[in-house]
Amino acid sequence: MASKKKQELQLRFYEVPQGELVLPLIGPSWIRDYGHDTPYFHFHNLMEIGYCIDGEGTVTLDGKDIPYETGMLTVIPRNYPHTTISKEDTKSYWEYIFFDPEMVLNDIYPTRRMFVKKIEKLVNTAGRCYAKGENEELVGIVRIVMEECRHRKRYAGECIRGLMHSLLMALARQEDVPDTAGDKETEHFPQRGGIYHISGALEYISKRYMGSKRRGDTLEAITLIIYDSMRKIHGLSKRERLLLRIAAFLHDCGKYISMVDLAECSYQIIMATEIIGLSHKEREIIANVVKFNHSEFVYYHELQSKSIDRQAYLVMAKLTAILRVANGLDRSHKEKFTDIRAAVKDNTLTITVDTQEDITLEKGLFDNRAAFFEEVFSVRPVIKQKRSF
Repeated sequence: MASKKKQELQLRFYEVPQGELVLPLIGPSWIRDYGHDTPYFHFHNLMEIGYCIDGEGTVTLDGKDIPYETGMLTVIPRNYPHTTISKEDTKSYWEYIFFDPEMVLNDIYPTRRMFVKKIEKLVNTAGRCYAKGENEELVGIVRIVMEECRHRKRYAGECIRGLMHSLLMALARQEDVPDTAGDKETEHFPQRGGIYHISGALEYISKRYMGSKRRGDTLEAITLIIYDSMRKIHGLSKRERLLLRIAAFLHDCGKYISMVDLAECSYQIIMATEIIGLSHKEREIIANVVKFNHSEFVYYHELQSKSIDRQAYLVMAKLTAILRVANGLDRSHKEKFTDIRAAVKDNTLTITVDTQEDITLEKGLFDNRAAFFEEVFSVRPVIKQKRSF
């Protein structure tokens, strides 16, 4: 018996033009006899969305042969083997857009690292096909993007940017589940004195002392996930949540002066910088949270401060405990986790991290931080690793 011929697999590499978000492959040159003169399976380094303007044939995804005809839309993540084969002795007319979802999302949400990772994960869940009449909202967005790319009218770039945002949100909505408390960003449109109005001062401090904005954004996202999951236990308000966000953003500003005395230098920088929108007491709480993230926490009678009363001291302790655990989760500064979720049950805070990478370092340095967290909240934090394939 003759052995079955091994199917070929080919990478087809595309690059999005500089300054653009989309690579369009459109026009009459894409009227072709698909699949009969090329290697059977191929994959791309970018996400592919295709629309069949005319023709019949078969699309193969996940080993399944799916008949196509005029009006079908395909959504294929990067590195996803697939093929398109026209009906025998006929040609089909497909048009495509290729893009990098992460690049599009980072262009729109430069400071929301965890949100970007969540949406990117959702849109890359699997290859999808929509027959004519299915998901007309998504098909409509794709067709408009293609027309904008085809005609390049005035403000086409801005139109494409907005359409790509709508396209990715429509794709994510197909796979998403209702948000947990850890996913919500209740201060995205804050009131006066919120993070939006203080962000200018924070960015100045970060740039002035050569802080890592990317690292600060990542740490901020992790702290908020933990903070929101502990809401019923810590009893703090949105205002304290804001103070925690600021502390996370400024957590390593003292490195500019000294790596050895990082804690004290960070404290002095924050206390020496007026931040409009914060009271002196709030600024001192933030400075102490950043300081004790790097050094041993002190008891109330050892704290040399006239403005920190016992109530402020308790707030400081709670925020420090949360920041320490969050900092421990990204100790390598390599942003290893594609998703983080936290939930409290039976005096245990289970922090589930989704990653394929080795987190031995994070686990090894976690116990000491977990001990302080447990002392403050009487809740034991534990790391649970999830490996999504």
